[in-house]
Amino acid sequence: MGEWLVLVRACVLPTQGPDGCRSNEKDGRTQAVPVGRVKWFNDQKGYGFIEQENGEDVFVHYTAIQGRGYRSLKEGQIVQFDIERTPKGLRAANVRVIGEETGRKLTF
Repeated sequence: MGEWLVLVRACVLPTQGPDGCRSNEKDGRTQAVPVGRVKWFNDQKGYGFIEQENGEDVFVHYTAIQGRGYRSLKEGQIVQFDIERTPKGLRAANVRVIGEETGRKLTF
């Protein structure tokens, strides 16, 4: 039997819509929150890149990682995040670790 890659797309809920996903406060439409895999992260420099589901990379700085204490990411972690457009390209914000990649399977 072959292996299946399973990725569950979850939503974060500041304003929860009827389907359990985040809604746009202006028009009430539901928005999916981006999910990606940490491509690499350099602890000493405090930055790295997240690979989105569509294959596009997003820059991530340690200040964008949610949590207390030392904020870092590990290669292969599955993260949920917001995307900001900057003059230099896409940048991740509000980064939350939601799972680990183990081989070809994702665990949450």
